[in-house]
Amino acid sequence: MTKADFYVGTGLDARWIGSLISDGYPVDGYIPAEVFLQVNKIMFEEMVLDILREKRKKDRGVVADDGDPWPWLLIDSQITDYTYMFDKRLEKVIASQGGKEFFDPIKIIQGEDMNSAELGIGRPRFPQMSFVIKDGSRLTTTI
Repeated sequence: MTKADFYVGTGLDARWIGSLISDGYPVDGYIPAEVFLQVNKIMFEEMVLDILREKRKKDRGVVADDGDPWPWLLIDSQITDYTYMFDKRLEKVIASQGGKEFFDPIKIIQGEDMNSAELGIGRPRFPQMSFVIKDGSRLTTTI
C-alpha cells in the first residue's frame, strides 16, 4: 500500500491535485512512465487526474478538484511514501520519498538507485492541508 501525493508546483504554494491510497511506487507500472516524462504542467495534471479518477472507482484515489478531502491524518505530505510535483521552474516532474531529497523518478524507472537519482536541490516543503475527521467536522491544523 504505497501512498502518493501529486502537486503542481513545489514548496508551500504548491497546489495539491490528489492522492493515491495505494499503488504509488514509481516503478510498479501503476503510474505510467509518461506521467513522469511530462514537461507540460497541464498535460501532467490531466494525466494524473485520469489515473486518480480511475483509482477512485476502487476507493484508491482522491481528487482535490472533485471535492475529495485530504486523505491523511497528518497535515502535509512529509511522510507520504512518494510525492510527485511538477516543478514549474525546471519544467519537469520531480519526486520525494518520505520528504527526503528530491529525485528524478525517470532515473528510478531506468534502474538507478536513489542516491544517483537525487537532484541535489534539497528537500521539499509542503503546504499544510485540512481534512475531515470521522464526525464530519473539518479540522485545519496550523503549526
